Amino acid sequence: MHSFEPRPGVRVSLSISAGVARFPDDGNTFEELLAAGDERMYHDKAGRRSRSSVRQTAGQQHARV
Repeated sequence: MHSFEPRPGVRVSLSISAGVARFPDDGNTFEELLAAGDERMYHDKAGRRSRSSVRQTAGQQHARV
Protein backbone atom coordinates (compact mmCIF):
# COMPACT_ATOMS: atom_id res chain seq x y z
CA MET A 1 0.00 0.00 0.00
CA HIS A 2 1.42 3.38 -0.99
CA SER A 3 0.40 6.94 -0.34
CA PHE A 4 -0.33 9.06 -3.40
CA GLU A 5 -0.89 12.81 -3.63
CA PRO A 6 -3.13 13.51 -6.66
CA ARG A 7 -3.05 17.22 -5.84
CA PRO A 8 -1.24 19.22 -3.13
CA GLY A 9 -2.59 18.46 0.33
CA VAL A 10 -4.75 15.53 -0.76
CA ARG A 11 -3.28 12.11 0.05
CA VAL A 12 -4.90 8.78 -0.74
CA SER A 13 -3.72 5.20 -0.27
CA LEU A 14 -3.30 3.00 -3.32
CA SER A 15 -2.92 -0.75 -3.43
CA ILE A 16 -2.80 -3.38 -6.13
CA SER A 17 -4.03 -6.93 -5.82
CA ALA A 18 -3.15 -9.82 -8.10
CA GLY A 19 -3.83 -13.53 -8.08
CA VAL A 20 -1.65 -16.20 -9.62
CA ALA A 21 -2.78 -19.26 -11.56
CA ARG A 22 -0.61 -21.79 -13.41
CA PHE A 23 -1.45 -23.77 -16.50
CA PRO A 24 -2.25 -26.70 -16.38
CA ASP A 25 -2.09 -27.11 -12.57
CA ASP A 26 -4.89 -24.63 -11.89
CA GLY A 27 -6.93 -25.07 -15.05
CA ASN A 28 -6.91 -25.81 -18.75
CA THR A 29 -9.02 -22.92 -20.00
CA PHE A 30 -8.78 -19.16 -19.68
CA GLU A 31 -11.93 -19.14 -17.55
CA GLU A 32 -10.59 -21.78 -15.14
CA LEU A 33 -7.28 -19.95 -14.78
CA LEU A 34 -9.01 -16.61 -14.27
CA ALA A 35 -11.28 -18.11 -11.59
CA ALA A 36 -8.30 -19.64 -9.74
CA GLY A 37 -6.34 -16.37 -9.85
CA ASP A 38 -9.39 -14.40 -8.75
CA GLU A 39 -9.98 -16.71 -5.79
CA ARG A 40 -6.36 -16.35 -4.67
CA MET A 41 -6.51 -12.58 -5.03
CA TYR A 42 -9.59 -12.30 -2.81
CA HIS A 43 -8.05 -14.69 -0.25
CA ASP A 44 -4.93 -12.49 -0.13
CA LYS A 45 -6.99 -9.29 0.20
CA ALA A 46 -9.05 -10.77 3.04
CA GLY A 47 -5.87 -11.75 4.88
CA ARG A 48 -4.41 -8.26 4.52
CA ARG A 49 -7.66 -6.67 5.73
CA SER A 50 -7.77 -8.85 8.84
CA ARG A 51 -4.10 -8.10 9.64
CA SER A 52 -4.75 -4.40 9.11
CA SER A 53 -7.77 -4.37 11.42
CA VAL A 54 -5.75 -6.14 14.14
CA ARG A 55 -3.01 -3.48 13.86
CA GLN A 56 -5.57 -0.66 13.97
CA THR A 57 -7.30 -2.15 17.02
CA ALA A 58 -3.97 -2.59 18.81
CA GLY A 59 -2.98 0.98 17.96
CA GLN A 60 -6.27 2.32 19.30
CA GLN A 61 -5.82 0.38 22.55
CA HIS A 62 -2.29 1.78 23.02
CA ALA A 63 -3.59 5.30 22.38
CA ARG A 64 -6.11 4.94 25.22
CA VAL A 65 -3.57 3.70 27.81
